[in-house]
Amino acid sequence: MSSQDGMTCYLDNLEPIFAHPDKDQISRRVIMGMLHVVNHISQKRLAEVFEVHRNTVSNSVTRYRVGGSGSFYQKKSGRRRTVLTPKVIKQGSQLLAEGMSQRGAAKVLGINWVTFHLGCKAGVITMPSKSSDSMETPESKERSLQATERSERNTKDRHTPMGRATHDVMGRQLAARGKLEEVKPIFNQAHKAVENGGVLTALPFLLQEGLLRGVETNLKLSNGYYGVTSILNFLAFLSLARVRNPEALRYEAPGEWGIILGLDRCPEVKTLRQKIQELSENQQDIKAWQNNLFQHWVNQTPEAAATLLIDGHSKVYTGRKGNLPKHYVSREKLCLPATVGYWLNALGGCPLMCLHQALDPQMVTMIEQEIVPELRQLGKVDDPGPDLSQNQSVAPSITLIFDREGWSPQLFEKLAKVGIAVITWIKNRQSEDWPSSAFQETEVPIYGPAETLSRKEWLAEQSLQLTPRLKVREIRKLTDKGRQLSIMTTHPTLPLSKVAGSMLSRWSQENFFKYMRQEFNWDALTTQGLEEIDPDSQVVNPEASQLNKKVKRTQQRLGQLRNRLSETTMSSKVEIKYRTQLTQLETELQPMKAELKVIPTHVKAGQLSKPLQTLPSVDRMIYETVRMIAYRTEVRMMSPIILAQGKKRNARKLLQAWYQAKANIIPEKRNKLLRVQVLGLGSHGLDQSLAGLFSELNASATIYPGTDLRMFYKLAD
Repeated sequence: MSSQDGMTCYLDNLEPIFAHPDKDQISRRVIMGMLHVVNHISQKRLAEVFEVHRNTVSNSVTRYRVGGSGSFYQKKSGRRRTVLTPKVIKQGSQLLAEGMSQRGAAKVLGINWVTFHLGCKAGVITMPSKSSDSMETPESKERSLQATERSERNTKDRHTPMGRATHDVMGRQLAARGKLEEVKPIFNQAHKAVENGGVLTALPFLLQEGLLRGVETNLKLSNGYYGVTSILNFLAFLSLARVRNPEALRYEAPGEWGIILGLDRCPEVKTLRQKIQELSENQQDIKAWQNNLFQHWVNQTPEAAATLLIDGHSKVYTGRKGNLPKHYVSREKLCLPATVGYWLNALGGCPLMCLHQALDPQMVTMIEQEIVPELRQLGKVDDPGPDLSQNQSVAPSITLIFDREGWSPQLFEKLAKVGIAVITWIKNRQSEDWPSSAFQETEVPIYGPAETLSRKEWLAEQSLQLTPRLKVREIRKLTDKGRQLSIMTTHPTLPLSKVAGSMLSRWSQENFFKYMRQEFNWDALTTQGLEEIDPDSQVVNPEASQLNKKVKRTQQRLGQLRNRLSETTMSSKVEIKYRTQLTQLETELQPMKAELKVIPTHVKAGQLSKPLQTLPSVDRMIYETVRMIAYRTEVRMMSPIILAQGKKRNARKLLQAWYQAKANIIPEKRNKLLRVQVLGLGSHGLDQSLAGLFSELNASATIYPGTDLRMFYKLAD
């Protein structure tokens, strides 16, 4: 077989036996059948030579055997029956106009989807008109056809001159010489199936939560390829996509993240660490940025922020070189080297602020000396505030909720005098149970991060004279087992149900800590460096601590010996032995007690033989602030999904998968649009749960930072 001058010629022993034009497919099928039937060439060999499927050869052979070569050229007689009857066409057009997909309409009508689709494509079935935002313009269609595939991008990224995916050679050379302030995001090319492209759906909510709020005045970076906007966007995207730390970037495709950022590639681990360290050089600027965000969040939800949850969270140090003070970690039931941060969360669990402490002053001292002054400086506490101990009809400036660690009647009295109310569990006050008739079934609100639920509880209330100058409200909750849990509040006007609901909702803060540890790598060390504690800080004297432990062990041993001597069945020989040991231990105990009274329990940190250290707080503040914004963003995105899911609610897992989904990213500069077409999840039901979220995203009309492109989101077809 040879082809020349547009003709295909077939040879047998160098003698031509058949010829036809190259484009004559009917004659090609005739020769296929003839070569098998007459010349006995196998169908497999014919399929390889003609480069067609074996079914094509088999059909040609069957037709040649039945009707010969003439059967290939016979025209079909009669009119072909079509399933697209006028009735089907009318019903199909109506279903499409109501918003049903082509597959769904075909299934309802009971016809093949391909037939229905071809009818739509030919214009037989009327397609609904699309809005200007969702309409595929000629430019978008052209870009979709020219969009790069993942394999194509991978090949190009591997052959760039300055490292993986460094396509912008000129920009990087200028940035290396300090002649470029930062590279602005540029979207010139459409890309298909970008890894983690679904995280772009979080961008409108990240901006609404204040990710870039105040960064121009508070955060500065020297000239370079990556600016503050790109770094903060990247950190937030990494948190939502569950890339647990910068070191995990070694296993990520840098070019794919570059497409999401509008750059050629994302920063590598070393560059990212250097940028964060540079941002952390000025602690006052970081603090001003955090305060700006605190005011923004409080203004967003003033009712929830009027009641603050307070709790401490220990970040355990797992290294070997550092000498950190030990703290009791309740989740581990151990004393471990750690640093402590006291968190302020809004009612429902959304974070607002964290005050880091190298040495734990305990919650009572922390509230009085750190938290209240900070709130007063931010304008959340009136100065002077109303005296709640004298006037039972005024509303407090703010209400603080904490657990029994903050129990202090003296503190409650001081806070009440400056207009600050508290809600907490009553500690160490044994009293008689109240009669069952005093309890009434009450609807109690349970505040969560994304929604407020309710449940019925049995509650009762009485007044309690806590101190000679402070009368408080005691509220008890009757459990199913008959136990009475006591809640105390100095809030004079808050309804009984809301007091109980606020205290029972304190678990939202505990759940916040747990979720952040599991999903956002909350307790990982953000840096390998350590800082020395202020030499003038008062710390526990390790010598006094060791001596106190030794005294307690000796007293415990003495108690055991006295118990054994009280046994009547003991022999005289054994009794003499125990009395000798008892006398010896009592002799050793006296000088230890005397020394314990003299030795100071606290000393300055500079007096220790080995200086105490702590984790750098400024680096942690940047990481934790970005993760707080990411958490708040995820909470905001949960609301429309919860409404769509109904009873079976699993919004968090859905969003986690959604952030890691692939997406087509298609820019349209003529229309000033950046289309993000997410490829979807594992089922139609999961995709449908996100319909309300897409409507809210597109209604926000978000402009990608650093560009003039408006984001438009949809599910990929």
